[in-house]
Parts: sequence; C-alpha cells; structure tokens
Amino acid sequence: MPGSDRDRSPYLIYGLLFLTMIFWGGTFVAGRLVALESPPLTGAFWRFLLAVLALWPFVRMREGGWRPRGLAGSGWLLLALMGFTGAFAYNYFFIKGLASTDAGRASVIVAANPCLTYAGAALFFGEKFTRRSLLGFACGLGGAAWAISHGQPWNFLRGGAGLGEILIFGCVVCWSGYSLLGKLALERLTPLMATTWACLFGLLCLLPAALLESGPWAFLDFRLSTWLSLAFLGFLGTALGFTWFYQGIARLGARRTVVFINLVPVFGLLSGWLLLGEKLSLSLAAGLVLVLTGISLIQRT
Repeated sequence: MPGSDRDRSPYLIYGLLFLTMIFWGGTFVAGRLVALESPPLTGAFWRFLLAVLALWPFVRMREGGWRPRGLAGSGWLLLALMGFTGAFAYNYFFIKGLASTDAGRASVIVAANPCLTYAGAALFFGEKFTRRSLLGFACGLGGAAWAISHGQPWNFLRGGAGLGEILIFGCVVCWSGYSLLGKLALERLTPLMATTWACLFGLLCLLPAALLESGPWAFLDFRLSTWLSLAFLGFLGTALGFTWFYQGIARLGARRTVVFINLVPVFGLLSGWLLLGEKLSLSLAAGLVLVLTGISLIQRT
C-alpha cells in the first residue's frame, strides 16, 4: 500500500487490480464458509473489524493522521452512506445469500453490477445511454437472471427463484450504490482514506446489529476455518481489495478499472470448483457469457 497512488506505474496498477479480482473471486468461497457457521451480521462485523485494524496504521502512516482534512458535513454523510451500502447492507445480503446458494453461482450474479452501476451513472451523473449500452445493460441483467433461475428465467413468473440467489442480487444493488457514492468521495479524499472511513462507518452500523443478532460471545464458537475465512475477507478481500480498486479508479479512471470486474466470476467459479467441489453447469456458463457480453458492450460505448 505505501507509495503515492498518482505516481504509481499504470502497469503496477493493472497488476494490483488483477490480484484484487483474484481476492474478490475467493471471497465467495470464504463467505460461503463463514455463512455456514455465522449469522450474517455477526460475520460481517468481524470481517470489517479485521479490515479496519489492517487499514488504520496505513492511514496514519500515509495520510499523516486518521482524520480527513477539511471534510464538511456533506462529506461525512457521504462516508456514512458508503459504510451503510458497502459494508452493512452488502454484507448482510452477501453472507445471508451464500448460506443457501453456491459460491460460483453467486459470483456470476454479482458480476452484473457494472451494468447496474452504469445505469446509475446515467441517471445520477448524466452519462448518456446509447443503443449499444442499453443492449449491454439488458445482456448483463439477463445473464444474472439466467444464473439466478438456474437457466429457467420464466420461473420468475411463478416465484421460482431461490431466496439465496435473490439475496445475492441485493448485493448488486448495494455495490452499485457504493460505487456511485465512491465516485463522489474520490473528488475529496484519497482511496485509502475513503475506504478506511467507509469501513469504519460500516463497522459502527454492524456492531449493534451483530449484538442483537447473536450476542457478544458468539465468536467463541467459531472454528479455525471460520477465522481463516474472516481473515481472508477482512485483510485481502476488504482492506487491500477495496483500496487497490479505488487506486485504480483514481489512476486509470472508472471505466478502465470497472472492466476488471469481468474476472471476478471467472475466479469465483474456479474457486468454488477447486475448493468446494461445486459443479460448473451450463446455466452458469450461459449466464456468465451474457454478463461478460453486457459489460463488454458497455465498456465499448
């Protein structure tokens, strides 16, 4: 993490983004393992506590202190909203959803978030829709729907989609909101500062919810595999992953950075297959192709 974001070589940024996508693909396996043993808000609390503990010394070292300089009330509200969407709400849907759906399938659904983020950018930041981008948006959501419904999207009319897959789609909505808020935050803060304070506000939201959900001593029953999964989620998936992703946005721009998210479902499917023995079905492959086609069309717009 040391070093100025603006001074880093773009090739180094590309390498860090590639590693981030490997980490994020692996978070679906780690999240699945946590979800099988921990209630969703309790697991999310420990994930972000570990992330904040990892980020805090770097903030003091690189930023000269932990408090953002010259940040007004609207800036604090922005960070609080980032914490709520990116930490509290996203991780509730993430861990709750992974308790009842495969890690690989979840990664394909979440891969549709660039399409939804682009729609949000058009609505709130004035980016123009073209016919190609509309087609890409439709392909991305269609691919997510195909993965959610196990290749039978007409089952939506009969309420046939699984609860786990629907909850994971909630992650897509939350992460899109987090990304759009992050675009505004990066106009005022460095990626490291924005990430740290978003995680801290998310942690403050998660603390009372986790206490109400499972009490103060639930962590004593966690197995070693759960702690290792939480460490992976906190240190690699959150502290490093979030920071490097925002460094990519600051150095390369949002569009050139977001395209790397195409790799997340690939690594997610491979991780689920290698580590959890999940099957790679045709419905997943078709959903992945549709999602990646949609993202490609949007990126070319």
